[in-house]
Amino acid sequence: MPQSNAFKFANNILTNGGYDAADLVGANTPAFMAYSSTTQAVSNTTETELTIFGTELFDSDNKFNTSTGRFTPTVAGKYFVTASIYVSATATGQNYIFISKNNSNASGSSAVAQLHYQEEATFRVNGIFDLDTDDYVSVYFYQASGGSKTVGEGGLRAASFFGGYKLTGA
Repeated sequence: MPQSNAFKFANNILTNGGYDAADLVGANTPAFMAYSSTTQAVSNTTETELTIFGTELFDSDNKFNTSTGRFTPTVAGKYFVTASIYVSATATGQNYIFISKNNSNASGSSAVAQLHYQEEATFRVNGIFDLDTDDYVSVYFYQASGGSKTVGEGGLRAASFFGGYKLTGA
């Protein structure tokens, strides 16, 4: 799209030359939102990749894998990514959720939210990730309550979800 032809005056009215907003600024895609359709056991003192997000609300470019719980955009750019999980009876101990880039919890490749000593909780986290065509993001949960705990809530979409979208202009 040539920049000089993007906007024109016609009869003293400024028009966009037939382009819509997505043509001018880009679309926020790929984008996805999935929610928990099952529960998953998380062992004590183990960072566990979650695969509970089996039902998609939308997946603009079919880039979210409901089997693995991973989003691989295949389009390089900056992405806003968010996740939430419901954990019942977490008991005492350290608990945290994080979004991982390429299976890493290293600084700069993850976003972390942490709570201590919660009986029942919804953990939420979000972050902005610089993703290449072959990068992926996924959700992990860690808990140290002394035993295995169940995460996810099949049927309660607002409590356990995973989503993201490409940022335009960033």
